[in-house]
Order: sequence, then C-alpha cells, then structure tokens
Amino acid sequence: MSDPMSEVAQALEAMRVELVEMRRELARLRQEVRPAGLPMEQQTLTFPSPAPAAEQLITLDQMAALCRMAKRSMERHRPRMPAPRIKGSNGRPSLWAWAEVRPFLVERFGLDVPERFPSFAG
Repeated sequence: MSDPMSEVAQALEAMRVELVEMRRELARLRQEVRPAGLPMEQQTLTFPSPAPAAEQLITLDQMAALCRMAKRSMERHRPRMPAPRIKGSNGRPSLWAWAEVRPFLVERFGLDVPERFPSFAG
C-alpha cells in the first residue's frame, strides 16, 4: 500500500515540472510572435492551420446525463440508437461517435446540444 502523502508529493512534482516546461514553451512562443526590436503593430502574425478535430467518443452514461436521465433509462433506447463505434467489453463501456449519436438525441429527446460534445475543449 502506498503512502498517500508521497503520491501527493509525486503529483505536485510532476505538475511543477510540467509548469516549468510550459513556461519555457510560452517564452519561446513569445519570441516567435514578437521578434526583438519590432513594435507589435509592425509584425505580421501567421498562425498554423488547425489540426483536424479528433473524433469525439462518448459513453451511454454521458448521453444519459445530457438527457437528465439514469443510464438504465437510456439503455432502453439503445436498440434505436446508432451502433457504438467501439463495443465495450471486460468492464469497459461502449463508446459512440458524438457526430453519429447527436442527431438521435436531438430527434428523440428534443435536445439543443452543441456540435462538439460539451466536455471537449478542442
């Protein structure tokens, strides 16, 4: 059995290391965006094109939460739902593609849900 305090200390150290790396990256990006000696208004900023959005996969439990119902209640609708993208097994839940299941939720429950699943920032 591990000591909870040592786990906390390890987690804090990992966060500290990540913060130092992020600060280095921020400094590098600032240099890239604002070359030394040029006022901001004389700079031309170029941004890379965004990466294609990753497919959003959600569980039945997440769908149920959006519909404000229990997972067991949502399971009754499963035969009419699109097939899961990844079938769950060995205690792992099935995963549905948000883009495929969203229209079902809108039609069946009249939900006003966003194009991207709410918990995904990207």
